Amino acid sequence: IGAKEEQQRIRARFLSEFPDIDAYYRYDEPYFKVYVGDCRTRSEALNLYDLIKKEFPNPIIREDYITIK
Repeated sequence: IGAKEEQQRIRARFLSEFPDIDAYYRYDEPYFKVYVGDCRTRSEALNLYDLIKKEFPNPIIREDYITIK
């Protein structure tokens, strides 16, 4: 299985486990990554981190542009 297919598999798994949280594909050379959540504050990001770390070990909190609904 290739890296891009693995990225798609992980995103699909994430969305099936957490359907209310958005997940995005991104290619940050040289890696295919999955970004999740649109947290406005670090506190929101830490809550999301605690929620998903059991199913997805080693999540990383990263500052980035978000989609505001």
